[in-house]
Amino acid sequence: MTIIASADGSALGNPGPAGWAWYIDPTSWQAGGWAHGTNNQGELTAVLNLLEETRHRREEPLRVLCDSQYVINSVTKWMPGWKKKGWKKRDGKPVLNVDIMKALDRELAGRDVSFEWVKGHAGHELNEAADERARAMAVAYQKGTDPARMPVGPGFRDDDAASDLATSEKAADAADVAGAADAGASAGAGRHSTAADATPSASEAAPVTSHTVAGARPTTTAAGARPATTVSDPDEQPDLFSELALGEDPADPTDPADPSSVPGGEAAGSHGGLPAHLVADAVSREMAVLRSTAQQHGAVDFLHRDALCVDTHGRCLTGEAVLEVLRGSGAVDETRVTSLGSGSYHLSYRSEEPSAVTRRSSVWVREDQHNEMGPWLLRYHQVTAEH
Repeated sequence: MTIIASADGSALGNPGPAGWAWYIDPTSWQAGGWAHGTNNQGELTAVLNLLEETRHRREEPLRVLCDSQYVINSVTKWMPGWKKKGWKKRDGKPVLNVDIMKALDRELAGRDVSFEWVKGHAGHELNEAADERARAMAVAYQKGTDPARMPVGPGFRDDDAASDLATSEKAADAADVAGAADAGASAGAGRHSTAADATPSASEAAPVTSHTVAGARPTTTAAGARPATTVSDPDEQPDLFSELALGEDPADPTDPADPSSVPGGEAAGSHGGLPAHLVADAVSREMAVLRSTAQQHGAVDFLHRDALCVDTHGRCLTGEAVLEVLRGSGAVDETRVTSLGSGSYHLSYRSEEPSAVTRRSSVWVREDQHNEMGPWLLRYHQVTAEH
């Protein structure tokens, strides 16, 4: 029988009072936290504690639902490279949250574990339940709640009675958690967890930001959940430049991205040293909008609420009029991507259109949403005629 659980973390201030939680059903969940930590530490610790609490059921497949691309990418994509380099980044500095990462690596060994991305704060039942409990723990630490009153949960339940109790306890359990949050209950350390009992060190308190675990047995995808490897809409895009801004080393230098995948791409050096896979990601996002049609309403999801476009006549356009200008682009070449920080980047390119040749420039941004970075959105676009 496959165990399906959602894991989540919460930090008030990020860093600040923090909590973590994993949730299976009203009779089987656990939460913990610290007086000071980050959202990512909470997310990672929730997964670690879930692995520890289900260690005695290691022969059963475990499917973990996460709304954090950082956690999924760390565990399934970046960890093997970090481990190979002695848990150090390319600059020789230790990987952030290295103690939790090492513990995760030990717990994952030989287990059938898959990770699937779900959109946070979007009504997914298991994700909302885990988020609610993680935040309750963060609030408890913020208010200095007595440890005995912190809603740490019952832990993993093995008995058959658990399923029979799930329905009857669901309403009461939700009320208890909500009441505990209002009373300041939010963040006790979970039982039986080596990670939950440890306070994050100052060196790991910086935020950072997928899929079957490398070396684990193959798994299938649960119905209704999407594999984190198949990102297709704007809300599902993984971090682009946050991994660089924070000094992480996601790409294995022995397996570089193919620069030919970038339409009209220039040499790597002309992109400020950005890895080819990040450049390709940025260009592909722009191409998705350029190649969309008026009938494909999904393109509007890429637009920032305050999106602005300056066309060749100097007119300032907003709303869906921005898309009309973008869709007028022709063949693209001379692309150049420049990182403006962890939450924005600039993309410029040359466009050969039926009646003219233009130079185009776009600025894409991300914004913090509930202590999680939101999707990449087009904030500004300008078109200039080439004479």
